[in-house]
Amino acid sequence: MAISRNKVNHFAPSTAEYVVAHAKWRKSRGRKPSATYSLHKNPTKALKWARRYAYFPISGKYLEGKVPEYYVCGGCGETGIKLWREYQTSLEQTTLLCMACSCNEQSKARIPTEDGCSLYTGTVFHFYRTEGMLPNQGIGYNPKEGPPPEAIEIYTVQERTDQIGWRVPAVPTEGCMNFWGYTSVPSAGVKWWRNLPFACQ
Repeated sequence: MAISRNKVNHFAPSTAEYVVAHAKWRKSRGRKPSATYSLHKNPTKALKWARRYAYFPISGKYLEGKVPEYYVCGGCGETGIKLWREYQTSLEQTTLLCMACSCNEQSKARIPTEDGCSLYTGTVFHFYRTEGMLPNQGIGYNPKEGPPPEAIEIYTVQERTDQIGWRVPAVPTEGCMNFWGYTSVPSAGVKWWRNLPFACQ
Protein backbone atom coordinates (compact mmCIF):
# COMPACT_ATOMS: atom_id res chain seq x y z
CA MET A 1 0.00 0.00 0.00
CA ALA A 2 1.43 3.39 -1.03
CA ILE A 3 2.16 5.97 1.63
CA SER A 4 2.78 9.69 1.20
CA ARG A 5 5.81 11.56 2.44
CA ASN A 6 3.53 13.71 4.60
CA LYS A 7 2.35 10.62 6.48
CA VAL A 8 5.96 9.55 7.02
CA ASN A 9 6.81 12.97 8.48
CA HIS A 10 3.93 12.56 10.95
CA PHE A 11 6.36 10.43 13.02
CA ALA A 12 9.52 11.62 14.76
CA PRO A 13 12.64 10.44 12.82
CA SER A 14 14.08 8.55 15.81
CA THR A 15 11.00 6.35 16.30
CA ALA A 16 10.29 2.81 15.12
CA GLU A 17 7.09 4.05 13.47
CA TYR A 18 9.07 6.49 11.32
CA VAL A 19 11.48 3.76 10.15
CA VAL A 20 8.62 1.45 9.14
CA ALA A 21 6.60 4.22 7.43
CA HIS A 22 9.72 5.52 5.68
CA ALA A 23 10.48 2.03 4.34
CA LYS A 24 6.91 1.75 2.97
CA TRP A 25 7.28 5.11 1.27
CA ARG A 26 10.63 4.09 -0.24
CA LYS A 27 9.16 0.77 -1.42
CA SER A 28 6.27 2.58 -3.14
CA ARG A 29 8.93 4.44 -5.14
CA GLY A 30 10.81 1.24 -6.01
CA ARG A 31 13.62 1.89 -3.56
CA LYS A 32 15.16 0.02 -0.66
CA PRO A 33 14.97 1.13 3.01
CA SER A 34 17.41 3.87 3.95
CA ALA A 35 16.49 4.93 7.50
CA THR A 36 18.49 3.85 10.55
CA TYR A 37 17.11 2.98 13.97
CA SER A 38 18.77 3.15 17.37
CA LEU A 39 22.19 1.50 17.12
CA HIS A 40 21.33 -0.22 13.83
CA LYS A 41 23.00 1.70 11.01
CA ASN A 42 22.25 -0.94 8.35
CA PRO A 43 18.82 0.12 6.95
CA THR A 44 17.66 -3.48 6.36
CA LYS A 45 18.51 -4.53 9.91
CA ALA A 46 17.09 -1.28 11.26
CA LEU A 47 13.75 -1.96 9.54
CA LYS A 48 13.63 -5.52 10.87
CA TRP A 49 14.29 -4.25 14.40
CA ALA A 50 11.86 -1.32 14.10
CA ARG A 51 9.01 -3.63 13.04
CA ARG A 52 9.26 -5.28 16.47
CA TYR A 53 8.51 -2.03 18.28
CA ALA A 54 6.45 0.05 15.87
CA TYR A 55 2.90 0.74 16.96
CA PHE A 56 0.30 2.35 14.74
CA PRO A 57 -2.94 3.52 16.40
CA ILE A 58 -5.94 1.28 15.78
CA SER A 59 -8.08 4.15 14.49
CA GLY A 60 -5.24 5.89 12.69
CA LYS A 61 -5.12 8.44 15.50
CA TYR A 62 -4.18 7.44 19.04
CA LEU A 63 -7.36 6.95 21.11
CA GLU A 64 -8.98 9.02 18.35
CA GLY A 65 -7.57 12.04 20.16
CA LYS A 66 -9.97 11.57 23.07
CA VAL A 67 -9.55 11.03 26.82
CA PRO A 68 -11.08 7.75 28.12
CA GLU A 69 -13.96 8.05 30.61
CA TYR A 70 -11.98 6.22 33.29
CA TYR A 71 -9.03 8.64 32.99
CA VAL A 72 -9.91 10.57 36.14
CA CYS A 73 -7.77 11.76 39.06
CA GLY A 74 -8.61 9.63 42.09
CA GLY A 75 -7.72 12.51 44.40
CA CYS A 76 -9.51 15.59 43.11
CA GLY A 77 -11.69 14.14 40.33
CA GLU A 78 -10.19 16.24 37.51
CA THR A 79 -10.36 14.90 33.95
CA GLY A 80 -8.74 15.79 30.64
CA ILE A 81 -5.31 16.39 32.21
CA LYS A 82 -2.03 14.46 32.60
CA LEU A 83 -2.28 11.67 35.16
CA TRP A 84 0.28 9.44 36.85
CA ARG A 85 0.02 5.85 38.09
CA GLU A 86 2.04 3.70 40.49
CA TYR A 87 5.08 2.03 38.96
CA GLN A 88 4.88 -1.78 38.55
CA THR A 89 1.43 -2.11 40.10
CA SER A 90 -1.34 -4.44 38.94
CA LEU A 91 -4.30 -2.90 37.15
CA GLU A 92 -6.64 -3.81 40.02
CA GLN A 93 -4.51 -1.81 42.47
CA THR A 94 -3.68 1.08 40.16
CA THR A 95 -4.83 4.55 41.11
CA LEU A 96 -4.54 7.61 38.90
CA LEU A 97 -3.51 10.99 40.28
CA CYS A 98 -2.91 14.40 38.71
CA MET A 99 0.35 16.30 39.21
CA ALA A 100 -0.81 18.17 42.32
CA CYS A 101 -2.23 15.06 44.00
CA SER A 102 0.82 12.98 43.01
CA CYS A 103 3.21 15.58 44.45
CA ASN A 104 1.20 15.69 47.66
CA GLU A 105 1.09 11.90 47.98
CA GLN A 106 4.79 11.41 47.15
CA SER A 107 5.99 14.50 49.07
CA LYS A 108 7.74 15.79 45.94
CA ALA A 109 7.92 19.26 44.43
CA ARG A 110 7.56 19.46 40.64
CA ILE A 111 7.24 22.37 38.22
CA PRO A 112 6.12 21.89 34.59
CA THR A 113 8.76 22.66 31.96
CA GLU A 114 8.12 25.41 29.45
CA ASP A 115 7.37 22.95 26.65
CA GLY A 116 4.80 21.11 28.81
CA CYS A 117 6.44 17.75 28.14
CA SER A 118 8.16 17.08 31.46
CA LEU A 119 8.78 18.39 34.96
CA TYR A 120 11.59 20.20 36.74
CA THR A 121 12.64 18.43 39.94
CA GLY A 122 14.18 21.46 41.61
CA THR A 123 17.69 20.00 41.38
CA VAL A 124 20.19 22.21 39.56
CA PHE A 125 23.50 20.93 38.17
CA HIS A 126 26.44 23.34 37.80
CA PHE A 127 28.94 22.95 34.95
CA TYR A 128 32.00 24.72 33.65
CA ARG A 129 33.80 24.62 30.30
CA THR A 130 37.49 25.14 29.55
CA GLU A 131 39.08 26.57 26.41
CA GLY A 132 39.88 23.15 24.91
CA MET A 133 36.33 21.83 25.27
CA LEU A 134 33.51 21.87 22.72
CA PRO A 135 30.55 24.23 23.34
CA ASN A 136 28.25 21.39 24.40
CA GLN A 137 30.77 19.81 26.78
CA GLY A 138 31.01 20.54 30.47
CA ILE A 139 32.36 19.30 33.78
CA GLY A 140 30.29 19.40 36.94
CA TYR A 141 31.45 21.43 39.94
CA ASN A 142 30.30 22.15 43.46
CA PRO A 143 28.81 25.69 43.53
CA LYS A 144 30.02 26.14 47.13
CA GLU A 145 33.61 25.67 45.96
CA GLY A 146 33.14 27.50 42.68
CA PRO A 147 34.54 26.67 39.23
CA PRO A 148 38.32 26.30 38.72
CA PRO A 149 40.40 29.25 37.41
CA GLU A 150 40.69 27.71 33.93
CA ALA A 151 36.92 27.88 33.41
CA ILE A 152 35.95 30.15 30.53
CA GLU A 153 32.22 29.55 30.86
CA ILE A 154 29.87 28.35 33.58
CA TYR A 155 26.26 27.26 33.19
CA THR A 156 23.50 25.43 35.01
CA VAL A 157 21.07 22.71 33.94
CA GLN A 158 17.83 21.95 35.72
CA GLU A 159 17.06 18.25 36.16
CA ARG A 160 14.00 17.09 34.21
CA THR A 161 11.82 14.05 34.68
CA ASP A 162 8.35 12.73 33.84
CA GLN A 163 8.10 10.84 37.13
CA ILE A 164 6.79 11.95 40.51
CA GLY A 165 8.35 9.77 43.17
CA TRP A 166 7.18 6.22 42.46
CA ARG A 167 4.53 7.44 40.02
CA VAL A 168 5.00 7.35 36.24
CA PRO A 169 2.91 8.79 33.38
CA ALA A 170 -0.36 6.89 32.98
CA VAL A 171 -0.72 6.25 29.26
CA PRO A 172 -3.85 4.20 28.40
CA THR A 173 -3.63 1.38 25.87
CA GLU A 174 -6.09 1.20 23.00
CA GLY A 175 -8.79 -1.46 22.84
CA CYS A 176 -8.96 -2.25 26.57
CA MET A 177 -8.74 -0.51 29.92
CA ASN A 178 -5.06 -0.88 30.73
CA PHE A 179 -1.86 1.15 30.72
CA TRP A 180 1.41 0.84 28.83
CA GLY A 181 4.49 -0.22 30.78
CA TYR A 182 6.76 2.73 31.51
CA THR A 183 9.43 1.68 29.00
CA SER A 184 6.96 0.32 26.43
CA VAL A 185 4.84 3.38 25.60
CA PRO A 186 4.70 3.87 21.79
CA SER A 187 5.52 7.28 20.38
CA ALA A 188 1.83 7.87 19.56
CA GLY A 189 0.97 7.31 23.23
CA VAL A 190 3.78 9.60 24.39
CA LYS A 191 2.52 12.32 22.09
CA TRP A 192 -1.07 11.85 23.34
CA TRP A 193 0.02 12.19 26.99
CA ARG A 194 2.27 15.18 26.35
CA ASN A 195 -0.55 17.03 24.60
CA LEU A 196 -2.68 16.87 27.75
CA PRO A 197 -2.42 19.92 30.07
CA PHE A 198 -0.94 19.59 33.56
CA ALA A 199 -4.05 21.13 35.07
CA CYS A 200 -7.45 22.44 34.01
CA GLN A 201 -7.29 25.95 32.60
